[in-house]
Amino acid sequence: MSGLPYFQDWPRIVSAIPRRPVIEERVDSILGQMTLEEKLGQMIQPELGQLTAEDVTTFKSGPR
Repeated sequence: MSGLPYFQDWPRIVSAIPRRPVIEERVDSILGQMTLEEKLGQMIQPELGQLTAEDVTTFKSGPR
């Protein structure tokens, strides 16, 4: 990240929840198995009541 100077200006976040390496490894594993489209579908989180079953499959917005 040192190549992107504007990140140095971002505030540091200090979580009250301690990091747990086992959980971090599991998250990394799950994310490593997902395609970019699946990650985007999860991040967007559309209103599922407005989607058809085909939309959920097409836009990868449902569970894997």
